[in-house]
Amino acid sequence: MKKPFKQESMETSAAREMLRSAIPDQGMKDFIVSIIEASPNSIALLDDDRRLIYANDSLSRNLSVGELEHILHLRPGDIFHCVNATEGPDGCGSARECEFCGAMQAMRKSQREKISVTRDYRINGQLNGRTTPFNFKLTSSPIENNGQFFYLITLQDISSEVRKTELEQIFFHDMMNAIGGLHGVIQLMKERDDADPVYLTILEASYNTLYDTINEQKQYTMAETGTLAVNNTMIDSRDMIIETVLPFRENRSYRTRVEIDENSADLALFSDPALLSRILTNMLKNALEASGVKDTVTIGASSKGGSVRFWVHNPAVIPHDRQMQLFERSFTTKGKGRGIGTFSMKLLGQNYLGGKVDFQSDKQNGTTFWIDLPLNSEAS
Repeated sequence: MKKPFKQESMETSAAREMLRSAIPDQGMKDFIVSIIEASPNSIALLDDDRRLIYANDSLSRNLSVGELEHILHLRPGDIFHCVNATEGPDGCGSARECEFCGAMQAMRKSQREKISVTRDYRINGQLNGRTTPFNFKLTSSPIENNGQFFYLITLQDISSEVRKTELEQIFFHDMMNAIGGLHGVIQLMKERDDADPVYLTILEASYNTLYDTINEQKQYTMAETGTLAVNNTMIDSRDMIIETVLPFRENRSYRTRVEIDENSADLALFSDPALLSRILTNMLKNALEASGVKDTVTIGASSKGGSVRFWVHNPAVIPHDRQMQLFERSFTTKGKGRGIGTFSMKLLGQNYLGGKVDFQSDKQNGTTFWIDLPLNSEAS
């Protein structure tokens, strides 16, 4: 548990003396130390030469950089034993590689423009005698007092985030390669005269489901990290609906009927067909899973002025308490670990396609989900 801040019990006499000499104004010193100690992140106060004056417990304890008294007056690269800190003529910040250091870039800009600046700060450092990569989100904020300049540095450890992203990228790449090989085998089997068409159909359906599932998760992961590319092209609204519905009619696991509204508008719009198909597919999946065997799920499109509305309707009603939480990131009505469907509609439809996703559900009309998209938009 983090110990409460007491001004009279600062970490060491060395830290106390250094802070007192750097900031003789007692009121300003108390204010800065209170900020540093209250933060859950690692906070450090550096002088105008980027040397450590004071830091909270998180920096010295959680990041295992040693006791505060052992790292006072050191620069960031020296604190983390950066491999480049000994390469330049004046230590941390003077090597050629330091030009691309996130910490240096953030501090220089914050001092020059007198603003808070955030950068990714990656270091190959040393921890317990072993080379260790550090990944931080570093924010540098300028502070001036009595003609003296200081950097207030905030460090957020994002190492786990970075590792997770790297592992996801490797996983998706390897899985796509693996099922690509499976697809090749299926094509070779189709060319054989003795291949059983029933088993081939089952195998191909399994392949399509696996491919779609992996690709879906890859899209969501990239969308949440802001790395998903949007590839807009001209789309015919009715063709889009037919292509989206076809797999559901061929999939025997869905016993509820899917119908296309006969009055659906046939409009041309400029959007990403893959992302739009993903949204409509999720709308159909949700509707089918909420419907009974004798129900009918209907999909259609209608003109809304300068936009087109794609919609999916089913006769079931969503309880009021669930309606209030539908678009939340991890909310689900289908069991643990399945709370991304409605959230993904919003994420893809609004953040990437520039549309609006919403729904209506009541006893008289059942439930309708829709997405409104501009007919001609360069939104991405």
